[in-house]
Amino acid sequence: MQVKYMHQGEVHEFELSDAAADDLAVMCPEIEDRLRAAHSDLAHREFLTERITDAVLNQMADGAGMIDLGDVSS
Repeated sequence: MQVKYMHQGEVHEFELSDAAADDLAVMCPEIEDRLRAAHSDLAHREFLTERITDAVLNQMADGAGMIDLGDVSS
């Protein structure tokens, strides 16, 4: 599963591990960990977990092939 997001005006994408496929309990923490590791300014970002969970649930409901987190900078 592909994850797409924007951070400080740049679009980023990455592939989730096979272990995260269709498992919300694995998918959301993996996305959050990867975002926080890649961007130090997100380390203390409030509501990042909720934003990720919302995007994953929307993707599952829509059956989309990609999780789009939108702009995580704000």
